[in-house]
Amino acid sequence: MALTATAIIPGKSIKGVFGKAVQCLSKVGDELYVQITGNGIDLQTVNSSRSAYSRMEFKSRFFSTFHVRQADPNTSDSTLKCKINMKPCLNIFRSSNMDKNINSCTITLDGEENRLKFLLECRFGIKKAFDLVLQDCESLEAIFTKDD
Repeated sequence: MALTATAIIPGKSIKGVFGKAVQCLSKVGDELYVQITGNGIDLQTVNSSRSAYSRMEFKSRFFSTFHVRQADPNTSDSTLKCKINMKPCLNIFRSSNMDKNINSCTITLDGEENRLKFLLECRFGIKKAFDLVLQDCESLEAIFTKDD
């Protein structure tokens, strides 16, 4: 991975939208697939028997700031794919008083370091950092046939 992405979620959208999306995806699968493109962030999961699939898409306009940078300008691939365990990610957004205390959440995915970082900026200047290790990732796509 040669890309680096940074996205900032405003305070009201963290628990209300993004956190609820992660909680919803956790009901389906144990692993969270994250795909970052120049258009936004896709969160996907599949259950252990691969019979259920769910996907949440957040366009770049959802974030107050959204940047994707390529380390090598000669590379044409502008997609960053990774997989993380669902439980640590779910714990970040589980707090019951998150709505009142969080001002913003910065998500940084660095392909060079193989880490997904969440930085919650809270009231009174308190910052909470979460550093999640990326797992090897295969491409995840739903294959289905539409019955007539």
